[in-house]
Amino acid sequence: MSRKLNLDKNKIYYSAPGKTSKDIEIAINESNLIADSIEEIKRINKISEKLNKVTEIGIRLNPDFSGKASKFGIDEDIFYDFLENNSCKNTKLLVFMFI
Repeated sequence: MSRKLNLDKNKIYYSAPGKTSKDIEIAINESNLIADSIEEIKRINKISEKLNKVTEIGIRLNPDFSGKASKFGIDEDIFYDFLENNSCKNTKLLVFMFI
């Protein structure tokens, strides 16, 4: 839809659970990606590497105020552990969203 409307890539944020590899590849070229899991960050990195790009991504963090697990967002503690050992060279983490 963004292509048909000729929208500026920098004004589009793509955030959805269960993104397919094809969704990610299209979003890398046509929007800003928001990752919902560590595995998704790794998939974005792998696809970016295949495309020979460094992709700037946002991260949806779940600060876990309620004490319940959430299917949306990355647990803060898991994310900070990931940052310490991050080997994803084709992603650049830019934006943090707290849900």
